[in-house]
Amino acid sequence: MSEYKFIEIKEKNIWDSFIENTGNPQILQTYAWGEIKRNFSWEPLRFGFYQDDKLKGAVLLLKKIIPFSGGKSIFYAPRGPILDYHDSSILNGLLEGVRQINKYHKAIVLKIDPFISEDDEESKKKFLQCGFIKAEQEIQPRCTFIVDLEMSIDEISKNFEPKTRYNIKLAVEKGVIIKKTDGEEGVSIFYTLLQETAKRDKFVIHSEEYYKTVWNLLKNDKRCEIFLAYVDNKVVAGVFLFIFNNTCWYMYGASNNLYRNYMPNQLLHWEVISWAQSLGIKNYDLWGIPCNLYPEHPLWGVYRFKKGFGGKQVKLIGSYDLPLSGFYYFLWKKGLDIYRKAINLKTRKSLNSALEE
Repeated sequence: MSEYKFIEIKEKNIWDSFIENTGNPQILQTYAWGEIKRNFSWEPLRFGFYQDDKLKGAVLLLKKIIPFSGGKSIFYAPRGPILDYHDSSILNGLLEGVRQINKYHKAIVLKIDPFISEDDEESKKKFLQCGFIKAEQEIQPRCTFIVDLEMSIDEISKNFEPKTRYNIKLAVEKGVIIKKTDGEEGVSIFYTLLQETAKRDKFVIHSEEYYKTVWNLLKNDKRCEIFLAYVDNKVVAGVFLFIFNNTCWYMYGASNNLYRNYMPNQLLHWEVISWAQSLGIKNYDLWGIPCNLYPEHPLWGVYRFKKGFGGKQVKLIGSYDLPLSGFYYFLWKKGLDIYRKAINLKTRKSLNSALEE
């Protein structure tokens, strides 16, 4: 027997256990991530598909009301849904459930960007058969480097590019110190760095309240950490990490212009890798590189930096849309196109736009 239903707070552990025990557990589909987004104008809807009373598929739907639309909304499943993508019965069952609940939510589209390899033609075919179409713009990065931590620390280091190893050694010689921080004070220190980084590199960031909310809701489950780099007792760089199951994600990074020639960022990641490997974490996901590179690309330097740590380049299928109301979906897309063109006339391309290229 098959059924679909919402997951309530009392079933939080069931939800997270299911997400955690899939082939590629994604922190952006955890119960806590929905609570984070609840604080910032999204409504989390946790929806499961059951066969014979066993949870077979799950999706955290983030619902947002479209302004001036008469209550219409969008559904977004970051790095979801979570299921066996090769089993059509589960995918179809889950999507049928989404369509049924949508009678009460008036979503015009379901946006997804699952952790599925670009080479997985079978899964892509199944999505297309279900009515998904390739989205014009990505939300989460489609490409990344993932460092394999299931080797000895010496073997991991040997996979680094020579320049990266040299810069790590230089940072040590220059007296760069790495410390793991704790509490909201550490978030504030990191945020000050992030503001400097955003101003220098011309990209948009969330409010300090956002990062503190992320910290407070993930830290209780030991799913986030902040590492900071110091030179002469001055903070010069930092990373905000997410941890879930066997993966550590380099989600946010920041640095100021002090002592950049001391190479604090290289040592910072080396210390993170060493720490994660010592905990038995299997993967270090460097989270976001451009998919199509050329030397003049605005993120060429980011690509070269991350490539230096010897990770495997992973390309995902990217973002797909399932129109739930064809007419309103068309109008919404037209409105987004006009908005994006207006923004691009005023500002440099966003980080996400650059990552798509």
